[in-house]
Amino acid sequence: MRIALSLFGFNRPHYLKEVLVALEGNASKDGIDFYYFQDGAVNRYSRMQWAKQDEIVASANCARASSLNFQVVVSPHNRGIAVQQVECTKALFKDLKYDAVIALTDDFKPSKYFLHTRKILINQFADDPKVFSVHHCYINHMSRARKRVALRKYIFCRNMPSPGGWVLFRDKWLDLLPLYAPYYNMISTLDYRGRPHRDIQDLLGGKITSQDAGYEWAFYKTDMYNVWPVVNRCKDIGHLGTNKRPQRDGPYAELTKLDEFEEDLSCNQFEHAPAYTKGLWMLKDRR
Repeated sequence: MRIALSLFGFNRPHYLKEVLVALEGNASKDGIDFYYFQDGAVNRYSRMQWAKQDEIVASANCARASSLNFQVVVSPHNRGIAVQQVECTKALFKDLKYDAVIALTDDFKPSKYFLHTRKILINQFADDPKVFSVHHCYINHMSRARKRVALRKYIFCRNMPSPGGWVLFRDKWLDLLPLYAPYYNMISTLDYRGRPHRDIQDLLGGKITSQDAGYEWAFYKTDMYNVWPVVNRCKDIGHLGTNKRPQRDGPYAELTKLDEFEEDLSCNQFEHAPAYTKGLWMLKDRR
């Protein structure tokens, strides 16, 4: 089983440093190849500059200085997170033939046993045709009720891949690409910030036009599930965090506290809890 970790960065070296330090302190780093993908400052289509060049350079240099021997790939122009994630993941799966990819953004700080537990879950679900991805934390797009009802270590639901972190499997991810293509073709040859909102709304049948909505729209067409943990193996350390919620000092700070224990107690006792998406971002528990 060939495993890669892909870390996506842009212009936040102060967050990236925390993520790198946490990864360096992780247990069970062996058997994983580390890649850092740095987006550029100036968009090649709009010619707009979306970041300061010194922040781009500083971020890439942080990855180069890491003891994890990251292979650092720097884009000469700004592609945006949507295109950056797809093209880099495609390269890892299609060109480099990795079996699984552990993906992180530059503001998702992992716990001490993050890599150890990712390996367990990869072995558990790589060959399961029903499981598309495994998420790193519980906070994303979950209702307060579901957070309070955290009775099991993992739940299954049909929802799109988390924007901040997930484990992906090669064959299942490549199978999803053709379903995602109608949306991706609308955003891949322009500045993502200037995407054609009305055309995308017509395609998706909803108001939200983000890459996450595009993923979810494609994912609805499959019969696969994603695995969401009840524990948090990553913490969103961004100033606003997931869905613009304050993570450090706001009401969700405690919910994103890192779980630092070594193993998930029910690691081999997963159960299909029939939780399905109802509209965009809304989960309805039917247990």
